[in-house]
Amino acid sequence: MTLRLLYGKPSSEEQSKGNWAEPEWGDYCAGRYINLAGTELHWHHGVLGHSADADLIVVEQASKLLVNYAISARSLAKRGQRVALWGHGKNIAASTSKLGEAIKRPYTNRADWFFAYTESTKRLMIERDYPESRITVVQNAVDTHAIRSGVDSLMDDQLAGWRDRHGISTDAKLALALGSLYADKRPSFLIEAADAAHEADPAVEFVIAGSGPDAAIVDEAARTRPWLHAVGPVFGTDKAAALASASCMVMPGVGGLVIVDAFAAGLPLVMCENPYHPPEFDYVQDGYNSMVLGETTSAEEFGNATVALLADPGRLARLADGSRADGEVYTIQAMVDRFADGVLAALGRR
Repeated sequence: MTLRLLYGKPSSEEQSKGNWAEPEWGDYCAGRYINLAGTELHWHHGVLGHSADADLIVVEQASKLLVNYAISARSLAKRGQRVALWGHGKNIAASTSKLGEAIKRPYTNRADWFFAYTESTKRLMIERDYPESRITVVQNAVDTHAIRSGVDSLMDDQLAGWRDRHGISTDAKLALALGSLYADKRPSFLIEAADAAHEADPAVEFVIAGSGPDAAIVDEAARTRPWLHAVGPVFGTDKAAALASASCMVMPGVGGLVIVDAFAAGLPLVMCENPYHPPEFDYVQDGYNSMVLGETTSAEEFGNATVALLADPGRLARLADGSRADGEVYTIQAMVDRFADGVLAALGRR
């Protein structure tokens, strides 16, 4: 059995997050972006040709991907070619297109298989009358082994050097915000929370690592606040140093795969309830690996709650233990095994 990856170039907004990669083993398919009444649609040249002889095609469940409709139509006419979707079940972002969701549902239900991010995605699909027998939960994750190895292998002088490079006090208690910066992440709220936390305890400092459309908001705030450090997007050793230096991860806005990053590093999470959280929020357990505050929590309350957690070594250690334990559960290895089993099942080999 052969797996081929076809990928395209993300939109300019996605590129601004600084996390796009070009895998050498994949096949690049040039894309075209079409703006239709404020909605950005994507067409990727070459996908139909590259996938013509495939027995199974797995595509993202996204109504904006025009090639999905062509693939779905071809599968109806071409006996033996199956189509699987990989996705959330529905668009859970705050800016959801009602038309896009209406279009997505019928072609979703015609798919031969569905790869669901998490158990909540599976439940949603069943509620929408998709057969449970044709769903694989992949348990979406990142390469937790690489993250944990990177964190555990850092030497004290490397951590000290990283703190010094970013102007972080040697005795500061660090709260880390990691990930892309855009409206749903609530960067302005995060800055206010950092102010409140530092006022409550001057030893508490916030590090915001990431980039995106709202990065300028964070960069500007950091220029006038010695307790707020905007370090930009981090990868490799820099990411490991950011994770290893922190005592907790703060996430007042939506949180997805970065939750798994926190688990890999054994960091407790401080989060808010939010109806737009990605499916990975399934992994968060208040009182076990995280502290989850109410949806209406103010920035001052969020900052004070973070300070209270950092001032309670026993509670901090218990949540860190839970986070690290879940880092062994939500792994890339488990995800790969689930995906492989799903592929075989979709092809009738299981």
